[in-house]
Amino acid sequence: MLSVKKMSFAYRPRVPIFAWFDLEIAQGELTVLYGPSWKGKTTLLKILGGLREPQSGAVFFEKQNIYALPYDQLLHYRGNVVWFHFQDYGLLYDCSVRDNILLPFALAPQATTCDSEWFDYLVDYLQLHPFLETNVADLSGGQQERVSLVRAMIHKPRVLLLDEPGANLHKPLAQKLYALIQDYASDHYVVVATHDEHFISMTKHSCSID
Repeated sequence: MLSVKKMSFAYRPRVPIFAWFDLEIAQGELTVLYGPSWKGKTTLLKILGGLREPQSGAVFFEKQNIYALPYDQLLHYRGNVVWFHFQDYGLLYDCSVRDNILLPFALAPQATTCDSEWFDYLVDYLQLHPFLETNVADLSGGQQERVSLVRAMIHKPRVLLLDEPGANLHKPLAQKLYALIQDYASDHYVVVATHDEHFISMTKHSCSID
């Protein structure tokens, strides 16, 4: 279980975003966060991923409070257990698609190798194979989004955190992405922050952030 217990967070003392907030995320079940913009969905993803510590409360991953871990273990959680897809993608624009996708292996605290079959499956499924040696700066917005999504999944993170996936994809490709994410969630922890009604309808495990 990945869970948030009695968590409070505010950017300014008088503007709380979360107050005594609880959330439980089960392995094998897609969890969707939805609600208006600027209500904290992206902030919650960062808190779940070990990037932004709340002012109070705890975040547990399989019974361990991640913010109570020694720093090296928190780094392991961030680099080996979790990966993100953010709305701004966070790509290296002067590097190739291939190098961007393989970035998790370069950053991992522990040495890991890429599963070549999984690599080929993802880049073919999201139609990126012809662009592997192309600099990301030369891609369209939708292509850049697909690079970010493949990078998020390439090292098979146990916790996958996705902020508005599919926002820049045309409908047929977005539908393929929805199926891929739902399949991946069948044996991982997957949290999607979205405004997309299709994602919300895909799961019984949704949380309104308002």
